[in-house]
Amino acid sequence: APVFTSCPQGGDLGCNPQGVPAAGQATATDNCGNPSITSSLGNVVVDGCFRSQTRTYTATDACGNSATCQQVF
Repeated sequence: APVFTSCPQGGDLGCNPQGVPAAGQATATDNCGNPSITSSLGNVVVDGCFRSQTRTYTATDACGNSATCQQVF
């Protein structure tokens, strides 16, 4: 399976943010060649006054193996 060598760091966006930053640059390596990397932004999760949103990066290699990393805001 691919291995992430870099996953963008999330962070605290403070009160009333205009949204989350655009997807960052994730990188991964693999024995089957260069994996393709996609990202998807999940729903906002509400827990009392706390809200979070997670972007998941997925690296997929030519053999169909995949790995994920997450960026949490």
